[in-house]
Amino acid sequence: MLNKRYWNNFILVGINALSEAEINIFDFINQNYKFDTIWDIDQYYFSKNSDANNHQEAGKNIRNIINRLKLKEPENIRANLSSTAKEIRVLGVPKRVGQAKFMGQELKELIESNNDPNNECKLSSFVDTAIVLADEELLMPLLNSLPSPKTDNENKLYYNVTLGYPLSNTQVDHFFTTWIDQIITK
Repeated sequence: MLNKRYWNNFILVGINALSEAEINIFDFINQNYKFDTIWDIDQYYFSKNSDANNHQEAGKNIRNIINRLKLKEPENIRANLSSTAKEIRVLGVPKRVGQAKFMGQELKELIESNNDPNNECKLSSFVDTAIVLADEELLMPLLNSLPSPKTDNENKLYYNVTLGYPLSNTQVDHFFTTWIDQIITK
């Protein structure tokens, strides 16, 4: 049991799909401690309207969590998806690693076009760029293909990588697997 002397307030941030065990843990915390949630959700996915026809399927997990944990509904929900302009390009690139390499080249060209004073493209258009990988195994080839950040303070490039990268794809896993195989075979 949690010691109330050390833990009085809990804030739940950035969740979407929870396992049954996680829901039970949050339910316990919600019933026994001060519990608050911070949501970053768009109106497109979460409608306060109780009409089932207005519910976007992608918001199902959040609605389920709110109902199961008896949480208050999110406030200040913005409508960014329906109110902001978007540029979406769909391109065909052969081979999986080729896709990651192509993305790195596209970003490099976008950055270089920002250095041209006659070009209207601004660095902010790069900042608002999202790369969605259909296969998490492409993450390492993509990260290796991304342009290197600049060193001057005015034009630094930061990459925000959100992932669920499996431990089995890391060098640490490979090392221990090889090491254990060597021990077993001797």
